[in-house]
This record gives sequence, C-alpha cells and structure tokens, in this order.
Amino acid sequence: MTSALQQVQKQLADMANTLSQAVEQEQQSSRLQANGQASASSLASFSREDALIREIDAAYKKFAATRRKLARAENVRRRYEQRARVDNADNLVAAKNERVAQLYLEGVLDKDEYRRLLDGEKAAELDHFEARAEVDRLQLVVKLLRTGTPADQEAFRS
Repeated sequence: MTSALQQVQKQLADMANTLSQAVEQEQQSSRLQANGQASASSLASFSREDALIREIDAAYKKFAATRRKLARAENVRRRYEQRARVDNADNLVAAKNERVAQLYLEGVLDKDEYRRLLDGEKAAELDHFEARAEVDRLQLVVKLLRTGTPADQEAFRS
C-alpha cells in the first residue's frame, strides 16, 4: 500500500510540475504579444490552469488527510481488540477449541463502543476511497491535457 501511495504522490508532483510549466509558457507568450497586453483568452487560460493546480493540491491534501484518518481508526480498533484479548486471556485459553474462543471473543467485542469504532473505520475508508477517486479523476484530466491535440488543449483553455 505504501508503494502505491508513493506512486500517487509522484504522479501528483509530476502533474503539478507539468501544469506549472504550462502556466509559465502561457505567461511567456502573453509577454511576447505585440502590444504587450494579454488577451482575454490567455488570461482565462492562465486562471483555469491555476485553478486546476489549486484543485490538484487540495485533492492531494485531502487524500493525505484521509489516509492519516484511516490509519488512526485502524489503530484504535486494533488496540481495542488487543485489550479485549488481554483482558480475557484466561477465558480464551480455557476454551476447548479455537471456534469456542472466537465465539467468546466476538461476544466480548459485541458492544456499542466496538461498533462505534468499526463505524468510524468504515467512514474513514469511504472518505479515503472518495479522495482517491478525486485524485484519479484529476490525473485523468492532466493525462488528457498532455495527450490531447492542440485544438483540444485550446478548447480546455477557452
């Protein structure tokens, strides 16, 4: 999972660099215009690319925050389960077989607090999934902008 996250981070950094380069090129072309005044289309293009860069940055920050939230929720649940196992170790060891021990542990964990922890973990997983989907969407937009024809790129800018 860590390598996948590192790949996403690298791809987001590459996308931000690509968009920054596009913004710089647009700024240079604006400066080179005959009258020295930027056209309305180049200003619109700059603001859209700048908005896309901000959107990518916000999506990456949300993705990182949801990853941390998910990790915290998983750790809290694991610690609760471990505490339940330690607190009830004598009864679990005295169980006749593994199935009886598992049923006993499930009974110990069948509490509102544990259900609340599971719900929190599931909510964190959903937030993380949605943030990942947003990052994937933005990656697709950048790929389309990179590989599209100049006419497609101009249509995006206007």
